[in-house]
Amino acid sequence: MNTNTVDTYECYHGTSLENAQKIQTEGQFKSSNKDNEWAGTGVYFFIDKPGSKSCAANKNAAKWAKLFKKYPHPCVMKATVQIEQAQILDFDQEDMRDLFHQCRTRYFQEACRRAQAQGIALKETYLEPGKLDCAAIDYMCKLFHFHAVIKPVYISCLSDVYRNGGHRYPKSFTPNCTMLCLKDQNLICDLDIVV
Repeated sequence: MNTNTVDTYECYHGTSLENAQKIQTEGQFKSSNKDNEWAGTGVYFFIDKPGSKSCAANKNAAKWAKLFKKYPHPCVMKATVQIEQAQILDFDQEDMRDLFHQCRTRYFQEACRRAQAQGIALKETYLEPGKLDCAAIDYMCKLFHFHAVIKPVYISCLSDVYRNGGHRYPKSFTPNCTMLCLKDQNLICDLDIVV
C-alpha cells in the first residue's frame, strides 16, 4: 500500500446554526478536548467510508445536533478533508488496532512506574477505559504524527428508538457510525453549511 496516497473525506459535523455561522466566519471549529473523547481530542465529524454507498454521515450529524446536543436550530456542516493515508490512525485496520493496544499498554505501564516511583496513587485517567483510550490515542498521534483518527463507534442517539417511553435505548458493543477526529484543521479544504 502506498502510504503517500492522499484520501479525500466528506465529513459532517452536527452543530447549531449560530455555531455554524461562527465557524464559517472564523474558519475554525472548537476542538473537543474532554479526557474521555472517543478518538482523542480534536474536531469530530461523521463520515461514510470511502466507496460506501451509504449517506448516513449527514443524517447522523443532524441527529447528533438535534437529539443529543438539543440545539433549537440544529445545523450540519460539510467539510472536505484531504489527508495522506500515512497520517491517519484508522481503527478499521487490524494493524492499527494492534499498534494502539501496544501503545496503550506501554502508556499504562509507564504511568504505573511513575506513580510507584513517586509513591502516589495512579491517576483516574489511567484507570477508566474511556479516559485511558483517549490519552493513549492522543499519545499515539503525537508519537507517530497522525493528523486524524477514524474510528467506528456506537452512539445511542443515532438509533431510531433513542427514547422509547422515556427509556434511553441501551448502548451496543457494535458500532453504528464512523467518526473522523481531525487533529489538524488545516487539512480542511472546503467548508459549507448544508442544513
